[in-house]
Amino acid sequence: MLCRTASALLALLLVLVAACSRDGEQGPPKREPICSTCGPDLVVDEATLAAVLELAERDFEPGACEVGAGCVGSAGGRRLLLFGAAVRNQGDRPAVPDPEDHLAPRCGEAPVLAGFLAWRILDEEGVPVREGAADLACLADGSPGDESAPAASLFSCEGEQGLQPGWIADPTAPGACTFADVSDLLPGDYLFELTVNPSGVIAETRLDNNVGSAPFRIEPPVCEGLVCGADCCPPGVRCEEGRCALPDLIIDVEALHQSIRVDEANFAADDCAVEEACVGGTGLRRLLRFTLATPNVGGADLFVGDPSQSSEAQWSACHEHYHMVEFASYRLLRKDGTVAAVGHKQAFCLMDTQPAGDWGPTQAQYDCNYQGISRGWSDSYGSGLDCQWVDVTGVPEGDYLLDVQINGARRYPELDYDNNSVQIPVYLPADPSQCVPRDEVCGDGRDQDCDGEPDDGCPPLAENDTCATGWHLDGSGTWTGFIGEATARDAGGSCGGAGGTLHFSLQVLAEEIVYLSTHGSAIDTVLRVERGRCGEASEVACSDATCGGDAGQFAGVLTAGTYDVIVQAKEAGASGEVKLTVQRSGCSGARPIAGPGSYAGNTAGAGADTMTSCGLGGGPDELWFFATCPGETQVEISTCGASAAFDTVLELRQGSCRGLPAACNDDQLGGSCATAGGSTLRKRLEGEGLWFLVVDGYLASDGGSYTLDVTGL
Repeated sequence: MLCRTASALLALLLVLVAACSRDGEQGPPKREPICSTCGPDLVVDEATLAAVLELAERDFEPGACEVGAGCVGSAGGRRLLLFGAAVRNQGDRPAVPDPEDHLAPRCGEAPVLAGFLAWRILDEEGVPVREGAADLACLADGSPGDESAPAASLFSCEGEQGLQPGWIADPTAPGACTFADVSDLLPGDYLFELTVNPSGVIAETRLDNNVGSAPFRIEPPVCEGLVCGADCCPPGVRCEEGRCALPDLIIDVEALHQSIRVDEANFAADDCAVEEACVGGTGLRRLLRFTLATPNVGGADLFVGDPSQSSEAQWSACHEHYHMVEFASYRLLRKDGTVAAVGHKQAFCLMDTQPAGDWGPTQAQYDCNYQGISRGWSDSYGSGLDCQWVDVTGVPEGDYLLDVQINGARRYPELDYDNNSVQIPVYLPADPSQCVPRDEVCGDGRDQDCDGEPDDGCPPLAENDTCATGWHLDGSGTWTGFIGEATARDAGGSCGGAGGTLHFSLQVLAEEIVYLSTHGSAIDTVLRVERGRCGEASEVACSDATCGGDAGQFAGVLTAGTYDVIVQAKEAGASGEVKLTVQRSGCSGARPIAGPGSYAGNTAGAGADTMTSCGLGGGPDELWFFATCPGETQVEISTCGASAAFDTVLELRQGSCRGLPAACNDDQLGGSCATAGGSTLRKRLEGEGLWFLVVDGYLASDGGSYTLDVTGL
């Protein structure tokens, strides 16, 4: 009678609904047994567990649910230890899960008993080295466990779920993450420990016997080539200094995470990023930018050579250089693993950007004309470069995962392909101009903690006083360095310089308009730009005493190549902090405005830009650029002073030809105009840097010759 009463109460308990989710809410309540002498009693059937444990290899795509859910360490090929629901009911009543306890699945479609199986792996010393949990979509009769078990199966995945007394669950029943990722465990003997019903979602007569174990072994890999250190070299690959003579590319996760930023940019129909499908359309687009650095930690160079002779290279008519096909792909994933946005499969110029270790050559060996990545060197593609982003236009605010994969098509032979993908968390703010505070990153020239000071609290750069130790400039920013009496000194350039020098390495992949300055330095400085490798460089520009001060400034076109940007103390023995401001525009094809004066232009035969912010702007247009000094600059630009052949529109953009409009005018601003189609743009500009002027035609048919009158610069 007591047991019948207990069974009734147990059935009542099993229909209670538990509020639960995997996002931190409380899970199903632990159900205590009604009586200690009757009811289900779930244990691990160790014989079944030992029989179903199996090591297997499986490939996971970057967007696979198991990757996003953390069931495996990364995308790519993984070694897994497979297990199943090796569960036996040794009680005297069926174990019946309540349907209300089945929750939304992590992976798959059927609701699951979340975390119904918990596991961990212990090494030979009994030390846990892995742990995790698995969801079970179905608890059903698999096979009788002993002679006392009912002969006929009662529960199944197609009908009512449950496990009869004396029966062993079907270990092949569907579930999620019913495996352990053991990809990086060393060969040896291990113990797999499984816990069933760890949270007590199914009431049992006892819960202290729910753990079982089975041993397994990871055998050393059979090496068909040479055993080299801890690696196995493929057949035909030699071993050198404990490393297989193969490249091995990895992703610099720290550089990726630290460089994340969101901004907006305008794209014209003839923009290279539009032509190469780096953005989803023209006009204003929202971009998730980041730097991708790929160190070669292998025992040999990744060699390409002359890209014009490589089957892996593709000529870009827009950028006018070769791209390496299918080198990297980017995806923005929602927390459930689904794809929110896809980045362009970026094509790189594979080159030595900066050292990644001390086992490689002391000097860079590869550039865009002769490509490759030396062992011990890293190729870094900065966040300011074209297509180094994911177009997130229209993606809602929130938390996401950035999934990055390199050499996914395995076009380039490597020692290990399993380390070619990573996922990092990112947050998209509602306002792309909003600064989301993070810990300050030293040496990157940017302001992560949102206090207005790049590299705030960081020691100034001082060890980059030779060309060989030049600090890599990753995009735009402001870098702080220190020149002292002991700082090495290079010979001065054409504009002088007698003190210590600091060097900064700048990579330009395609012709680009770049701004550089040393304004804000505590000592008198000279700015010099040299093109070429260390020891072979030639001077491009040398600047001193600009903007009425003691600093250098450069604003101009740099062709593709490697540059050494040199900040030098003007006077011998001078000591103090120096600043280098860098602005990468991502633009080319603009004409310079060198200062006040009149400039003749003609839009005939030019392409059409996107619509301007103050008029149709549908006609052909011409692009100009100029630089401003620190402080305020009152500028006036007009097409009114001489007769123009068409109705003009003027628009001013800050920092880039893709920048947001700072001012726009499609008519005169008071006074008289020599032509009815003249326009006057008057604006007070704040701070130093690049500005771009678009001269457009009001209608698609408007174009021809004009004259720009510029004052205030």
